[in-house]
Amino acid sequence: MGVKQARALERGPLHEAPQIFPDVDEKYWAFKDIAEGALDHSYIIDEDNREILNKLLEEQLTN
Repeated sequence: MGVKQARALERGPLHEAPQIFPDVDEKYWAFKDIAEGALDHSYIIDEDNREILNKLLEEQLTN
């Protein structure tokens, strides 16, 4: 899912996502959007209307 599609569906970016991607640094501009699309997760919306990771729903592969 691309950034535009995620925004159209009112998804992400996913804040406080773990760094589990060996090829994407947390400081990369799209890291939170990549995490939103790649991680099966539950979330909460904070007071600033940001999507915050609550927990991963299944074990995520790191390979």
